Amino acid sequence: MGGVAGIDVGDAISGSLTYNDMPSTTNNNVDSSTYVFSSGFAVSVQIETHLFNSDAASPFNIITVLNNSNFDGDAFEVNAEFALLPIVVSPTGQKAIRIKLQDSTETVFSDTSLPLSLNLSSFDNAGGSIFSADGSSNFYSIGFSIDTLTLVPEPATMTLLALGGLALLGRRRRSA
Repeated sequence: MGGVAGIDVGDAISGSLTYNDMPSTTNNNVDSSTYVFSSGFAVSVQIETHLFNSDAASPFNIITVLNNSNFDGDAFEVNAEFALLPIVVSPTGQKAIRIKLQDSTETVFSDTSLPLSLNLSSFDNAGGSIFSADGSSNFYSIGFSIDTLTLVPEPATMTLLALGGLALLGRRRRSA
């Protein structure tokens, strides 16, 4: 039996999150920081043939880092609005991709700084959702759990690694 737009339980899902360390706005509290990105932020989730990409122009591309929060322990939360797609129920409604990595032991983060790397095994709960709603009865939600997390360096990091490798290669050739 087909689910939302032909998406069924057990369908393959993959995705990516990239962000730079220069958010346009940062709001700091005692146990949380919210980072808003106007550029250098992208979320992509693919379920079978359906691709959900964040809207780079959205003012709702947000990462929240919670440290020893009264409600969630340590958590890394992503909220991104996605661009219009064929299965969106309304062009004027809310369209969001949400991801949450949670650690109830409160040992992952020592502060609320934007992390440069994440280790999935440090979190006891990892999942997300994709939903679209127009404020009436038109609504869908797709929930998923995250089983693996692979860090992929951003292109600038890859360039630096390549230049470093070339420098070592050049140094090695000169000394030979």
